[in-house]
Amino acid sequence: MRRTKGEGPSLAGDSPSGVNELPGRLDRYSKAKSQAVHTASYFQTVKDGKHEDDVHRRLYVCGCYLVFKHYLEQGSVRLASANFCKVHLLCPFCAIRRGAKALQAYSQRYAAIQSAVGSEGHLTPFMVTLTVKDGPDLLERFNKLHRSFQDLNKQRHGKGSGHSTWTNAKGGVASFEVKRGEGSGLWHPHLHAIVLCHPDKPMDAYRLSAEWLKITGDSFIVDIRPIKEKEGEGVIGGFMEVFKYAVKFSSMNSIDVVDCWRLLQGQRMLSSFGLFYGVQVPEGLADEQLSGEYMEMLYRYHYSEQSYQRYPSRSEGVILKNDPRDLRLSRKDLRLSRKDLRKDLRLSRKSVEKCSPGVAHGVALTAT
Repeated sequence: MRRTKGEGPSLAGDSPSGVNELPGRLDRYSKAKSQAVHTASYFQTVKDGKHEDDVHRRLYVCGCYLVFKHYLEQGSVRLASANFCKVHLLCPFCAIRRGAKALQAYSQRYAAIQSAVGSEGHLTPFMVTLTVKDGPDLLERFNKLHRSFQDLNKQRHGKGSGHSTWTNAKGGVASFEVKRGEGSGLWHPHLHAIVLCHPDKPMDAYRLSAEWLKITGDSFIVDIRPIKEKEGEGVIGGFMEVFKYAVKFSSMNSIDVVDCWRLLQGQRMLSSFGLFYGVQVPEGLADEQLSGEYMEMLYRYHYSEQSYQRYPSRSEGVILKNDPRDLRLSRKDLRLSRKDLRKDLRLSRKSVEKCSPGVAHGVALTAT
């Protein structure tokens, strides 16, 4: 299986924005959906059992339609509905949406923290990266990283030997990521964390490296750098680095992506402590909706063209009010009848091979 070239879709620009930014957002979603199709094409050949059959089906149709609301008074366009599979370790589209929701939740907590300590002086955010030695066993390496980070956090409460520089961290949130090591080709789990410290009591990189080596027994490479605020953005760039998706879809082939999901499903990929502890990330992946008048915009994914195209809905051109009874799109509106869904999603053998070289069999979908 070939690797997908490019950096792939990111969290940048995925927050609710105006109608002029919508084409860029749809382009990012198209790339993510195309990557999901690559993975689904391979997964079709190796899926095992009822559970994986269900996951494969959900992955393949995930994001085949998107419904946006254009709020006229606010000038904001928000994703209101989509058929999310919510398998973020397999699906780049759901990974983007999950990362965007986490980014929003923790950014709000960060703003609240800085506001609360304003009279004492703001806390300084640092980007901290911790790694463990590359290895052939992904689950063993991931568990090693997870346990080591837990041991490091225990030292904040004096449970380790001696005074730890990690006690200077007043709060933090970490995201676990996995990819293949560039030089070794082995599994390379690592974590990125946003850590808050008082300006006059930052963490010492040399001491942290020594402490991390003592905990892991084989790893001493750590990276600590302050996150500088940019005009108009604040610290959002540093936060995006933490909350981007846990699997490097752009640099991994479909075989590795499926293996990651099989081994790591159910694992905690986010960990928080101190002032960041207890943040609730919404389960829903759609944008938060506004009140007021809006217009609906329906987009469907074209598998042959690997892009989204706009389709009319029953409310096309009609101004609606944001009412819970609105947006109950019928099967007719979405053109997702059993017959139409089969017709639209059925790929020829030639199309499948074009999307994912090396896959010998086509993808058969049954609408549910």
